[in-house]
Amino acid sequence: MKRICFGTFIKVLLLCKDPLQDVKQHKFGQTLISSVNELHGQYVDETTISNYARCERSLASEITTATASANRDYVVDYFEKKIVPQLDIETLKKGICAFKDIIRNDDIEDPLFKNPDVTREQWLRKLVFVPSEVLADLFLIAGKVENHYGKESVAYIDRAYIDSFASDASSITFNARVIAPDVILTKTLQEKYFCRAFMPVVDGNLQIKGHNHIKAFRYRIESNRFDYTWLRKLLNANIGRYVFNRAEIEKYLKDDVESLGMEAAQYVRAHATGNELGEMLIYAFLEEVLKAPKLMSAIELSAEHRCSGIHFLTISGSNTTYELVYGASNLQGNLERAVDQAFEVIEKLRSDRLSGMELVNSAEFNKSIDITTAHLIKKIVIPEDGGDSGAGTAYGVFLGYTLDLNPEDFSRDEYTNAVVKRIEQDIEKALVRVQERIADLKMGADSFYIYVLPFNDADNDRSSIMTELIGGTA
Repeated sequence: MKRICFGTFIKVLLLCKDPLQDVKQHKFGQTLISSVNELHGQYVDETTISNYARCERSLASEITTATASANRDYVVDYFEKKIVPQLDIETLKKGICAFKDIIRNDDIEDPLFKNPDVTREQWLRKLVFVPSEVLADLFLIAGKVENHYGKESVAYIDRAYIDSFASDASSITFNARVIAPDVILTKTLQEKYFCRAFMPVVDGNLQIKGHNHIKAFRYRIESNRFDYTWLRKLLNANIGRYVFNRAEIEKYLKDDVESLGMEAAQYVRAHATGNELGEMLIYAFLEEVLKAPKLMSAIELSAEHRCSGIHFLTISGSNTTYELVYGASNLQGNLERAVDQAFEVIEKLRSDRLSGMELVNSAEFNKSIDITTAHLIKKIVIPEDGGDSGAGTAYGVFLGYTLDLNPEDFSRDEYTNAVVKRIEQDIEKALVRVQERIADLKMGADSFYIYVLPFNDADNDRSSIMTELIGGTA
């Protein structure tokens, strides 16, 4: 039996490399890993890459966990820019046939990829591919399976094996990647510290009709405690982008960039409600993970309609759809109480929130973005032909809580595994409660995007982190 895994994946691609380029296994392996975890990928040494390529070593959890929660569009973009240019396209057609042979003889279960509509048999019959898309999809399988499984398979893969598909390769056609020409709204977040601040742990789904996911992250660990160093850097880099609208940010960046963060901190301090950390974190997760740029942050909304921000999500596909994502956040010691209180906010939001029509006709909205973008979004929310709104309703939820583990009960090596297991257990319990609350409110047709993050001491940390950021009580 042949197996798709990191070892077989990199072996096939290295046999498809561009002969005019000096493509080395170590650097190529680092680049592959960086497509899902850039911080980890750049530090993987040559011996480790070699062991991965021979299937003599399991992939590090930093790779498998990141792969399981990776954003496909981001990985496709990465392959388009950094992997495909290192390959010989004609040889890659033989490589795709080799991957088909491996998949055909693997016992991998359907759905083959993240798209539930693609079965293995359907994919095996395909003859037309976009190189970056098919390779990204295959890597998102290879990067999360047990690498040892491919030890026998990798021994089969050599130049003769690739060349044996020469006749089949003549049937393969590659198309260029088609990218939507117009991005309606760009994100505001300065993301460079995000992947350093948060490490993915759980990537799950709810049993509802609406679009959804529930993702859990953790901070990096030092001396058996969560380390907030990169969180502080992320917040400091983005407080101005959170507080001010796009026009205001542009003016600061052009005329007075030094004052952007300072004046934002002063504004937050003067308007503090105590939930600023949760509101800033849901803003960051919706922009960076969901890829839903903000329309208005919590602090830009009036008290009457306040929620933890409103974001705009484009769901690409054969029929592009859109969603207005309303934020709700709760950060406290107990996760189940955080769920309950977040859904109390959502229940109130359902009746008190700005509707799509009210939002796009509000003065705040029209001040927050440029006229052209505002007009595009308004046409989606209120179609000119008088039909149904083109923007669905979604809720983005941030849940912060205290991780119930005593650091003194574990050695340093034991603690990280204990943290991951406890988070997984906490998410299982939270999922049950989330499902119950959605069912109680009869909101299963709406979309929910939920982000969960444990703290050392949520009640104290939310105050101390914001106090350090803005220099006062929050």
